[in-house]
Amino acid sequence: KDPRYFLEWDVIRKTMFHYPDKKEFLFLKNNKKWHEVKNLLKESPVGNPRPYFYYPQSSGNVIHHTYSLINFLDFYDLNICDIKELVLEFGGGYGSFCKIFFDYGYVGNYYIYDQEEFSALQNYYLKSIQLNRSKNLNYNAKQFENVFLLSDLDEFMKNISKEKRIGLFIALWSLSECPLELRDKILNEYCIPQFFFFAFQEKFRNIDNLKFFREFIDHHSDYTWSMIEIFHLPGNYYLYGKRIDY
Repeated sequence: KDPRYFLEWDVIRKTMFHYPDKKEFLFLKNNKKWHEVKNLLKESPVGNPRPYFYYPQSSGNVIHHTYSLINFLDFYDLNICDIKELVLEFGGGYGSFCKIFFDYGYVGNYYIYDQEEFSALQNYYLKSIQLNRSKNLNYNAKQFENVFLLSDLDEFMKNISKEKRIGLFIALWSLSECPLELRDKILNEYCIPQFFFFAFQEKFRNIDNLKFFREFIDHHSDYTWSMIEIFHLPGNYYLYGKRIDY
């Protein structure tokens, strides 16, 4: 179908477009950083997103992604420029969170690992908003100015292993929706970031995600952890981890 209207496709609307509770917009509007945050909420016309009812210059996804990011940064009293090393995002949707991250001032390298179809969609979206300077690295990796899109697991792991320091690992309702074997491969000995930033639902199919992440916490005592229930999204949680020796 016509990618200029990809946000109207059923498969996208049902799986990765969220129309958030008004609480998320009010949290942002009442945040002490509102003068900065409101600049992040301006939506691009790419994909033909539906305007957010309470703030029509934005969309549900932009509100929701910005809400998640600002919650994380506020929790650790971080500025985006405090994250100086590589950022890894597992499951990047169509690239919206990545866009917001750079819009807020991030200047480092940003890797997204996803299925090949979604890497293609991210490529289209990021080109369309002109975040990229587009040049191909290889069949499964496309480099923008600082953004790498990878859909080959071996290539992704190879790139992780080359990095001496990883600033942030992001997985927002993505790692919690994939098989346990793949989770173990991603969260291996090479993945030792300064910060972990997860969002997940209690259960996905037959997997108990609360059990999985509690066991993950138990096996990573070199981090301080905070699990926060998202009360306006019953059964969903944020999980933040900060490496002790950083």
